[in-house]
Amino acid sequence: MHKQHKINRDMKTDNFVMGTDGNMDLLYLIDFGLTKKFRSSRTGQHIKFTKNKKLTGIARCASINALKGSGNDQT
Repeated sequence: MHKQHKINRDMKTDNFVMGTDGNMDLLYLIDFGLTKKFRSSRTGQHIKFTKNKKLTGIARCASINALKGSGNDQT
């Protein structure tokens, strides 16, 4: 995801699934509804940082910075 300049803002155990049969050793991520670009794919520059943002996703799996209201605006 990071190679595509995106970050998943809904990381939680419900969004991880294990492969089956020949892929039992693979972990898959699902549900990309809250995915957001965190840097420009053209310039590689990080998007603008902001404060006092409303929490996106669920609090039990959020980062400390997200819980404190830190966030990024997409430009």
